Amino acid sequence: MWQPKSPQFVVKLTKHCNLRCKYCYEYPFLSDKTKIELPQIEAMLTHIAPTLVAHGIRQTSFSWHGGEPLLLPPDYYQAIYALQKKILGGAGIEFSNVMQSNLTLLKAGHLQMLKDGLVSGLGVSLDLFGDERVNVAGKIMDDMTLNNMQRLLDADISFGTISVLSHKTAPFMANLFHFFDEMGVSWRVLPIDLTGFEGQHIGNVLTAEKVIEIYKMLFEAWLNSKNAISVEPINEYMNAAMNALMPNSAKHKFDKAQDDSLFIVNTNGDLYAEADAYDDKYAYGNLFTTDLDSLLESPARKRAIERANMIVGSTCAQCPHHGDCSGFRMAEATTEKLYWDKDGQITCTIIRPMIDYIKERLVEVGLMPLLEKTEGGGV
Repeated sequence: MWQPKSPQFVVKLTKHCNLRCKYCYEYPFLSDKTKIELPQIEAMLTHIAPTLVAHGIRQTSFSWHGGEPLLLPPDYYQAIYALQKKILGGAGIEFSNVMQSNLTLLKAGHLQMLKDGLVSGLGVSLDLFGDERVNVAGKIMDDMTLNNMQRLLDADISFGTISVLSHKTAPFMANLFHFFDEMGVSWRVLPIDLTGFEGQHIGNVLTAEKVIEIYKMLFEAWLNSKNAISVEPINEYMNAAMNALMPNSAKHKFDKAQDDSLFIVNTNGDLYAEADAYDDKYAYGNLFTTDLDSLLESPARKRAIERANMIVGSTCAQCPHHGDCSGFRMAEATTEKLYWDKDGQITCTIIRPMIDYIKERLVEVGLMPLLEKTEGGGV
């Protein structure tokens, strides 16, 4: 039975963007000004709420994505929030909203929207180095993002940051860590993921060995840092390593049929899981026209479950960390994130080596006694 704790819907409100980041998987569509209209938002929420109630789920969240969602006016988000209160709140479902933005734009109305909690979490995309994040005219826009980040800090609005890990940004990852650690904001490192068009990432994708090298460096930087900010995916690997060091810690193995909790809603309403976004073979159906319960029973979702089970079965089932690490990242890995060995078998090429490394280092630096004292209660 499908029963995740708190499903999240990543909603592509528009593909339109004022930047032309060269690695963006939405690149071919960034000039398209189509947006999800409010009646479609209402239909989406109407198709979600009864399914959550029927499955005993009383909490959900929405992540507003683009394109650039801050190109849409504040009153658009106010209207969405009112619909959420009416439909979700009326059904007894708690909800929250977060947003991913390049933050080159921040109107007074958007700032107020963040202060008022209509959007309670904000992720800011910023690389600082390289020449990938440019506007239509090819100009780097980092200064505008930095200025608006300062406005958020001045307004006491919390936010996190995301940087893309590529061949061009790899030499500067240590600099970026120290920059965000000094600022005291959380940071996610995101290796190039989906592909927008053939040949887009030639020469810019790192090998798994290089990614591991950088992740190890970031973990060491974190160990010796001033503020010990949350760094993903390092934090996720560290949690799995700590679970492995505490035998009585809670274990969980991801079961897609039951735990499926991260959904992508395309601008046209088509629904996907994270691993299968924009692949019509795995489109569950349309959330603007069909209730979520029906989409969860669709043939496409059954295919997505089979795919996830195949990957987990070949990579996680024999792993000593399975349970400490749920296997979610492998189950929901896009094709671009998968690695194959010489025999054509999918391998866990980054996660397992990182858990092994962090586990060993936590013991070496003397954190094991702390872990034993706090076993069961977290650190």
